[in-house]
Amino acid sequence: MATRIVFSTFVLVLAACAPQRDISQVSAAVDEFHSRLANHEYERISADAMPEFRKSMGPERTSALFTRISTKLGAPVSSQFTRVQVNHMQSGTFVQAHCQTRFAGGFVEEQFTWRVDDERLRLVAYVARSPALDR
Repeated sequence: MATRIVFSTFVLVLAACAPQRDISQVSAAVDEFHSRLANHEYERISADAMPEFRKSMGPERTSALFTRISTKLGAPVSSQFTRVQVNHMQSGTFVQAHCQTRFAGGFVEEQFTWRVDDERLRLVAYVARSPALDR
């Protein structure tokens, strides 16, 4: 029963907050992020992100985080959305995507915040949580 409630809630959140076009665009952005992460293209992730991401993380912190994820967990294998939310604000449209991602060496809860910029999703913030990253 709990699984059905969670799934129903997930479907309602998707239906209420994001049209199908947005979901496919978010999925493509997450796939591209994971591809770049797997190929150690950390500078490309940063270069395509919004200036706020680069300012808050800096190149050293960005490289350290992505290197830690790759070293401890390996490459991303598959990802499943647990929540997607679109916020239309005066300052722009933001998409928050929460994913449960399986890497070669374990699972990671990921949270992406994207900003729609000229019809593209550009990364504003990224959070990765996994017990493997704490070791």
